[in-house]
Amino acid sequence: AIGTYGVLASALAYFVLPAYSDAGTEKKATETKKKSGAAAEAERVASEVVEVEPTEKQVKPATSHSFLESLKMLLSSRIVALIYITAAVRFCAGYSIGVWTAAFFQQRFPESAALFGVTNAVIVGVCGVTSSILGGFITDALRRHAPRPT
Repeated sequence: AIGTYGVLASALAYFVLPAYSDAGTEKKATETKKKSGAAAEAERVASEVVEVEPTEKQVKPATSHSFLESLKMLLSSRIVALIYITAAVRFCAGYSIGVWTAAFFQQRFPESAALFGVTNAVIVGVCGVTSSILGGFITDALRRHAPRPT
């Protein structure tokens, strides 16, 4: 039952979110490969530096945004907004199940309260650690096959 919400959120994301396109990155990578290594490096460095005086160079400062501006930029992306919505629904479902599970089993099986406590703790602990580690391995495996931006 708990996994159903995750599967539904994943299916929703698969059908609603646009496909990942790396076309602009591939074009830039191809153009960079055509240039010699030193020329490409010089162009990259030149694009990051601004001349103050003919003899001095200064790195461009990063633009800083307030928390609300950053949040507004994030939520202006439809993909990010949908990810936040699906994550919120998934966490609400998970916490709702977690909060009411003990009360349900206490009322339905009052003679097995101690057994439920131990079993629930083992399941939450073992499955939590296992899913975290397994999720990391799966992410690493998928990342090896994904195109890398340059």
